[in-house]
Amino acid sequence: MNGVLEVVICDDEETAISIISASVEALFTSRGISVNIQKFVSAKSCYQYLKTSMPDLLFLDIAMPEADGIALAKKLVARNLDKKPDIIFVSNNQSRVFDSFQVLPFGFVRKDNFMNDISNVLKRYVETRLMGEEKVKKFELRDSNGISVLNASKVTYIESYRNTQTVYVAGGEKIVLHSTMDHIYEQVKNYDFVRIHKGFIVGYKHIKNFGRNEIILDTGETLPVGRVYYKDAMEQYMTYIRTNGIKGIG
Repeated sequence: MNGVLEVVICDDEETAISIISASVEALFTSRGISVNIQKFVSAKSCYQYLKTSMPDLLFLDIAMPEADGIALAKKLVARNLDKKPDIIFVSNNQSRVFDSFQVLPFGFVRKDNFMNDISNVLKRYVETRLMGEEKVKKFELRDSNGISVLNASKVTYIESYRNTQTVYVAGGEKIVLHSTMDHIYEQVKNYDFVRIHKGFIVGYKHIKNFGRNEIILDTGETLPVGRVYYKDAMEQYMTYIRTNGIKGIG
């Protein structure tokens, strides 16, 4: 990229700001990217700055006095600006993650797993925002009739009825396969899919809300969440969105 990457960090803890700032600068500098970092200890002072200067990347703590990071991000979105920063939330407050979906954050970083999370998120930021290398993931689904090659991001969910599996693709296409759900899941689980029920596999990026009994897709459809699948499925989903953020929902 040309020029300097503008970064803003907002956290009510000075120690957290220092750690985030040092890590961000080190990770970008190691890739030959110059950064200019502005730091704020309150959402109010940060928002005042953002009224006149818009960064490329904005790190926000979720739990802060006065106004939290999600509230600040929603105020930015409400302004309908031509240029909007990519937002990365830094927090251990996992229960607030779904509140942030409206602003489509680029990623989440847990303070208790900071170095691993921030390395993953910034690696993706460099590849997708600065180098334009977001990869299209394709996978093969095999059944008794042959092989189907699909774009993983276009598959919303897979529904099972005995040994017949229906693959629902964005745009209304349906592909019927003759196989078992266990066999299909083994083929797709490494392509950003999660099994939420004995009869349903879902693409992470199409989940709008993940509840204990059902999920809501970005298509508006609801699918049941099986009791025995909920805990593992939720943990897998939270791991996914911490690195990959929320896309296409709003």
